[in-house]
Amino acid sequence: MFYFDDELTLHGLRDAAYGHPIFDLGGTGVTMIPYADSGSDEKCLFGTGLDCATARRFYQIFIRRYFDCQTGEEAQTWESRVRMVWLLRYYTTPVIYQTASDRIIKRSQERCRKEFFPHIDQWIDEMADVWPLFD
Repeated sequence: MFYFDDELTLHGLRDAAYGHPIFDLGGTGVTMIPYADSGSDEKCLFGTGLDCATARRFYQIFIRRYFDCQTGEEAQTWESRVRMVWLLRYYTTPVIYQTASDRIIKRSQERCRKEFFPHIDQWIDEMADVWPLFD
């Protein structure tokens, strides 16, 4: 998502609507959260067209409304689940699209092995009750 010319725009949708919808949500997280978490409004404005606080707030409202969360705790649970998915997307994108250099692909694979795979059991446990919601 990107804010430009007073409009919120979705971009990079070449793989949207393929497979499970949570991967689309993960793709949204990939474009918003790293910028919002950077703590640099300059980077966030470059990447999203929003300052960090606004990008973070938008994403939290998006998650809350998409999943119809009734409590802050429920929203945090869903944000955590979507974060796991966007991490997976983030680490595998250079490999999937095959447009990256070998160096970038190797770095992505190494980061995935180091930062994502050690948490795979947690991810599976947290996601166990998610899949039926999208049937």
